Order: sequence, then C-alpha cells, then structure tokens
Amino acid sequence: MFIPGFATTTAIWKDQINDESAIIAWSMGCFDAIYKHIENPQKFRKLVLVSGTPKFIKDETFPQGLSKALFRNLEKKVISNQELGIRFFYDLVGNFPILKTMPKFKRDEILKSLARLKTEDIRHLLPKIDIPVLLIHGDQDQICRVETSKYMAELIPKSRLVVFEGVGHAPFLEQPDRFNKIVSEFLR
Repeated sequence: MFIPGFATTTAIWKDQINDESAIIAWSMGCFDAIYKHIENPQKFRKLVLVSGTPKFIKDETFPQGLSKALFRNLEKKVISNQELGIRFFYDLVGNFPILKTMPKFKRDEILKSLARLKTEDIRHLLPKIDIPVLLIHGDQDQICRVETSKYMAELIPKSRLVVFEGVGHAPFLEQPDRFNKIVSEFLR
C-alpha cells in the first residue's frame, strides 16, 4: 500500500517497489501509515516511512520540526494563490517531472491538509508500533528535517534508519535505484 504526501497522489510512487504486506508512506502520508498499523496491527507486516515526521511544526517540545516561519510562509502562499503556493512547496521537494503531472487539488482539500499539518502529533503512537519499520530520510530535506526520522528511530522499537546523504525530501525520486534496493532488501 502506497500513501503519498502533501499535495501529491499515489502517482508519485510510479516505478517503485511494491509489496502488498507493507505500507510505504512518504512525508505527511506517514501519519496515515502509522494510524493504519495501530488500527489494524495484523494487516501489514512492515512499514517503510520516507521523509516522515510524527509532528510537523517545531515547538518547545519538538525542536526537530519545521520552523513556524517556513510553515506560515507556505500557508500564506497557498491561501493567497493556491497554484503558486503548491509550486513553492514542490520547489522545496525538488525539480522532478512527476510533480508537474500532479492534479490540481480542491482548495478545501489543501486547506484541510495544511490544518492537519499544524495540529497532527502522533509521537505517543511511536512506541506502540510493533512491526519492523524502515525509516528513509535525506539529510538535505528542507521540509521534514532528518532529525525527525532520528527521533522516530529512537522511539519505534523495531526500526532502522537509512540516511541518504546529499538528498532532499524525495529520496525515491532522487536516488530511485538505491531506494528500491534498500526497500527490497528490507521487505524480503
């Protein structure tokens, strides 16, 4: 099962490894992957969390998060001109042709996602994940800093973190061969 991130669809996973007994989630989709496992722990045998975070916004209890200023900038751009705001977000992800094929999202869907990013906090669920988890993160990620995956790796009992050096928010697009090799080995 593939779960995409903010302002993307499952098409973002084109050409990626697939295993029906695992959830592979990216960015904001990691929230949903963790909920799916907690709600139905027998359904999936492994999780792959790519560039994820258990809480998006940085605060005094979570210094690993995205700065409030950058989030407000994104939010302001999306609210004033959704197309330009989404383009600003995609520029943070990287210059990948697949992002140009993403559909136009309804305004209420985007605003709902932004509101969710402001409030979602699933840190309390991390120790409850009782299946093997592979965390993959680029050390140059501007959206979800690599420290978020380091934090999750400390709290998820059966986790392993792989950091892609020189890579941003989309390791599966930036280094697809390496990404697929690591995921394939983990799923075996």
